[in-house]
Amino acid sequence: MKYRRRNPNGLTLIEILVVIGIIAVLASLLFPALSSTRKAAANAVCVSNLRQIFQLSAVWATDNDGYVPQSQWYVTNMPTRYSNLTKYGLTPKMTICPASGLQSPTYGISSRLVTSSDPQWGPGDVYFWSHGKYKLSLLSPRTIFFSETGKQSWSGKAGAYISAPESAAAPHGNKGNVLYCDGHVEALGTNDLKKLENWSYGIP
Repeated sequence: MKYRRRNPNGLTLIEILVVIGIIAVLASLLFPALSSTRKAAANAVCVSNLRQIFQLSAVWATDNDGYVPQSQWYVTNMPTRYSNLTKYGLTPKMTICPASGLQSPTYGISSRLVTSSDPQWGPGDVYFWSHGKYKLSLLSPRTIFFSETGKQSWSGKAGAYISAPESAAAPHGNKGNVLYCDGHVEALGTNDLKKLENWSYGIP
């Protein structure tokens, strides 16, 4: 009787299946870790973006009698009468949270701090149309300055103008990053983002 010699360099079907099983187990352990790392990295970028926006807004305020920027804070093609942080170094990359999945700006200044951007919309706008309502240094450290926003504006751009309870976004595991008037950033859950008192706190 002849015996078939086993190829010393080959693998049996069972051995191949075992290897595939090991790879599958390792992948199942590795993918969640990679996903968590990506989410953490996206959150870190988002926090950094908001801090940079604060720094630029603070410089802008210094040059504008201490007032916060107006709602058109990021637009690149607006007349000089509108607040425009791009003149102070704001880049398109700074305006987008990587966790949002959007390509247009995803941050907005609090609607409580600004007016509409055209003087014909009300008597208060004549005075405030080139800057916000309040001076940054007089606002509480716990007053919301900017937040993430995902609601599309009439122009089709998320975060194009302002943020408010109804438009605040939470792309970080049901939490959204919020920039306060002293420059610190906190993550708020969806319930806290919807509370009106959180948006009105510290405003004269």
